[in-house]
Amino acid sequence: MSALALALAALALAGWARVAWSGLRSDRALARLEDLPLPREVPRVSVVVPCRDEAPHVERAVRSLLAQDLPGLEVVAVDDRSGDATGEILDRLAAAEPRLTVVHVRELPAGWLGKNHACAAGARRARGEWLLFTDGDVVFGPGALRRAVGHAEALGLGHLAAAPRFVAPGTLERAFVAAFAAFAAGAFRVWELPRAGTRGFAGVGAFNLVRRDAYEAVGGHARLRLEVVDDVKLGLLLRRSGVPQGLVNGGALVSVRWQHGFVPSVLGLVKNAFAGAEYRVARALGVAAWAVFLGAAPLALALAAPG
Repeated sequence: MSALALALAALALAGWARVAWSGLRSDRALARLEDLPLPREVPRVSVVVPCRDEAPHVERAVRSLLAQDLPGLEVVAVDDRSGDATGEILDRLAAAEPRLTVVHVRELPAGWLGKNHACAAGARRARGEWLLFTDGDVVFGPGALRRAVGHAEALGLGHLAAAPRFVAPGTLERAFVAAFAAFAAGAFRVWELPRAGTRGFAGVGAFNLVRRDAYEAVGGHARLRLEVVDDVKLGLLLRRSGVPQGLVNGGALVSVRWQHGFVPSVLGLVKNAFAGAEYRVARALGVAAWAVFLGAAPLALALAAPG
């Protein structure tokens, strides 16, 4: 093997070792939601669920929220200009469930992205001491919210995110989700969350639990009007504002299918990653090139090896 090939092999090995180390440190740092205790009393929680064209999934998701054993629970579902039956499904559920409030957004104000505006609209209607921002296709297991709020209260946190279990039926989709999770661990640096002033932060669209006073103090979603990755940027905004933050492994209690299929998953990552790179082309291309190298180098070296 040539000197160049050996250098590339060493670089690829170092890259994968770093990814593995980040994943190991993250796994050790994350408590599992189902292992957390169930507190007897918790403050009032309002769940804000922005929904757009979620007719196939929204009823199951909302019912899983309404099934939570949580006194004073309030669910605010925001139908964001859906073109399918999402609004009708939510209205039918609300007619039989007083804990569910439905907000219908007919027009999007200038200077806003749809989901961000829906989150802001839902937060304005919510009355809870804690606000949970989630999506219209996330399914919650029994005790998920009670455990999460109790954990946040016990640690004195102002924001708690939960990494969901990604449902991925196909082989390629499962492989992609696994790779995405591995690289995200390094980006969030969750093992640094307990220490203020570090680079670690967390923000997850499926589960962003925020104390209302912290949310309002940083300006809420009005500060994120045009952010494509509003969930991650909300976590970053809270972290930079000095809000104590935590992340748990949602495990079996928080699950979602991120995208339906391998190709939509790749396209979804491209959109979110470019936004996460602050739309800096050079930075985005550099990260993409590094990811391609890590993925292709082992195979290329194996094919180039003699014999």
